[in-house]
Amino acid sequence: MSKQIFSDLQGQQIVDTLLMGYNRYAQMRMDMAKDLELSGSFAWTKSNFLDDAFAKAYQSGELEFIEFFEHAKAGESWEYLEFFAESNNEKILLMVKNFYRLEQTFEKKSGRSQSKYLLEKAQLNQKYSEAHVGDFPNIIEQLTLDIIPQEISMLENVNLDDYSAFFVLAYDTDVSKQINRVRVVLPDPISQRLVVMQDLTQHLALSSITPLNNEEFAQLPDDELPAALTADYEIVVPAQEKEDAQ
Repeated sequence: MSKQIFSDLQGQQIVDTLLMGYNRYAQMRMDMAKDLELSGSFAWTKSNFLDDAFAKAYQSGELEFIEFFEHAKAGESWEYLEFFAESNNEKILLMVKNFYRLEQTFEKKSGRSQSKYLLEKAQLNQKYSEAHVGDFPNIIEQLTLDIIPQEISMLENVNLDDYSAFFVLAYDTDVSKQINRVRVVLPDPISQRLVVMQDLTQHLALSSITPLNNEEFAQLPDDELPAALTADYEIVVPAQEKEDAQ
């Protein structure tokens, strides 16, 4: 699947913004590792830095396709930013997220828990998926009412009926913790799989933002989400686990 959601200029702006936010996060991680005896918790702030980079770029007029953004929550306390944009005369909802984390918490696979808020947001893609991704009659039965509500939660003063799709600006990192891939991903509510709509990776080599490639940063612990915070993602318990618990 390949569809130009963003122009080449917009794609470059997205990648540059992502790199700027990631550089700030990497520098903070190294600074805290030097200043504090324990600094591992700062690894969980990476998404805050990336969201903030896009918010600041929008506020400074560098991302003209973004119309505004809103604070949102996944569960009781996990906060993130949702960006409301327009591209190719379509209103779209955007989120920034690590691809591996997105895959682990959205895709429906045996024995894997799914994130309720991602499943809810993906419902916005129902018509878009049918039009641009295709119908999946053999697996549409996977959508069960105990997992996915029939109505999408609305943010205050935002009518999501006006938006045609929900995309994730998803990035990957390599073994040295450097961003090495950036893609526009559609969480498909029909198959409960991720569909890559546009690959922006080529813009990494063209960016004027120099990655903070530092051996010290590469050796810092990974930013795995602690078990104590999984409830903030409103994890959906697979049916088999529900049966086992009864």
